[in-house]
Amino acid sequence: MHKQILLCIVIVMLSGCAGEYVYGKKTKGRLEPHARTKAEGYQLIPIEQTQEQENIEILVQHMSHQELNMLFTDKKTYGIYAGKNPYLKELIVFKVRIENKSESRIFINPDNLVILDELGTQYLYINPDHIVDLYKSKRSLYSFAKSTFSLTPVDLTPKVAGRGLNKILALLKSIELTGGYVYPGVVYDGFVAFLRPIPDARDMKLVFSNIKTTFDVNDEALESIDFTFSFNRE
Repeated sequence: MHKQILLCIVIVMLSGCAGEYVYGKKTKGRLEPHARTKAEGYQLIPIEQTQEQENIEILVQHMSHQELNMLFTDKKTYGIYAGKNPYLKELIVFKVRIENKSESRIFINPDNLVILDELGTQYLYINPDHIVDLYKSKRSLYSFAKSTFSLTPVDLTPKVAGRGLNKILALLKSIELTGGYVYPGVVYDGFVAFLRPIPDARDMKLVFSNIKTTFDVNDEALESIDFTFSFNRE
């Protein structure tokens, strides 16, 4: 994304007798409370979308928390890792399928993925290591900018330690959409996660930026394309 102004979201999850709230702001903005959206029933429409450019096809499917809970009970698929959904309720998860129908390799980098909402905020891709960092924290304060991720202890995630965390990390790394080359004729898929947008956000865009499609003799990218998928929250 080529923006001159870096957007920063600070989101603090708090629990109290009066209910749960999300506090969010942009850089230089005012910190304001937002009623927290429950993971149960959080759904984006259309659930599934497909786009094709320059013989590269990308399918994106929003996975609700309930669907993920059911998915990870499948022992035939996940073996010893089956049972617990490794994604926290505070995350939004997509299953991505990429098919390279072109005659040359392409290069993808999940770190270039971003969600934008109509309120002018953006949410970065959260990799498995960062998700495990969230599990390790008793509380979590998120601070997102265009190219940074920082985490400072504040009450969000369940306490999981030892072998439990190792199992979660192993499962997440086995199913994530990793970066690298995708060669002609290859179909490649995986999961990507982001912090769930604040409740006031109704319209969102999932952007795959800078997918490299052409390279010179020194393996430097000559051309790249972006894919943008638009969603609405029910």
